[in-house]
Formats: sequence, structure tokens, C-alpha cells
Amino acid sequence: MSEIGGDDVLKEESETIVNLSQELQSQISKNSELGTRLLSLLLVSSSNGKEIIGAINRGDISRIKNLNFNAKVTKSDIKEDEIDVIKRKKSTEASARFRIRKKQREQERQSELKELNIRIQNLNKRVDVLLDENRYWKRQLEKVNDRKSEELLESIRRRNQCTQDG
Repeated sequence: MSEIGGDDVLKEESETIVNLSQELQSQISKNSELGTRLLSLLLVSSSNGKEIIGAINRGDISRIKNLNFNAKVTKSDIKEDEIDVIKRKKSTEASARFRIRKKQREQERQSELKELNIRIQNLNKRVDVLLDENRYWKRQLEKVNDRKSEELLESIRRRNQCTQDG
């Protein structure tokens, strides 16, 4: 007996859905605000919105009757979509931060390169100064050596003359 009662309940639900669908279709065709709101609610609360809209546009009531109006978009579906959007947003932000850091590193390297080039120029100038100074001291040393050599040669000549005279 409970099976027969269960069939009656299903039959009543099916008739209610058909009546509801017909009423919804008539409200929508009249362009009533109630019909628009009901359709919006129906589409928001069910996951088969495209099928519902297609059936209503075609006036296919039998198709509407077979649609599952109890199908709901689960919170997990919404959360997954939101999570995907958040992930994309975070990824975009991370990419932007990476590009900014990359530009900063490039600017730092350019700055460091300029500083190193300046240091190299200064060191090359210092090398030139030291080479000039080295040449100067070599000339001074040669003068001193030439003078000492002359003095030594002169003292040897005097000694030799002293030994020859003596």
C-alpha cells in the first residue's frame, strides 16, 4: 500500500511541476515582473538554467516537466569557482610582483655596472699616475747612478794618477 501512496505523491509532484511550469510560462509571456523574478530565482537555484530557458523559449512544457528543478548549485561548486578566481588573481598579482622585482634587480645591476665602470676608470687613472711616477723615479735613479758612476770613475782616476805619480 505504501508503494501506491508513493506513486500518488510522485504523480501529484509531477502535476504540480507542470502546473507551475505553465503558470511560469504564462507569467513570462505576459512580461510580468512576477514571471521575471520567478524565472530569475529558478535559474539561480538550479544548475540547468540553459535547458530551462531553452524550453521556455520554445514553449515546450513537456520538456520543462522532465527537467530537474531541485538540482542546486552546490556551495562547493561556487567555492571552487571562487577559489579558481582567487587563484588566478593571486597568480596575476604574484606575476606583477615578480616583474617589479625583476625590474628592480635589473636597475640595481645597471647601477652596480655604472659604479664598477667608474671604479675601473679611476683605477686606470691611478695606474697611469703610478706609471708616470715610476718613470720619474727611474730617471731620478739613473741620474743618481750616473752621478755616482762619474764620482767613482773620477776617484779611480785620481787613485790611478796618485799611484802613477807616486
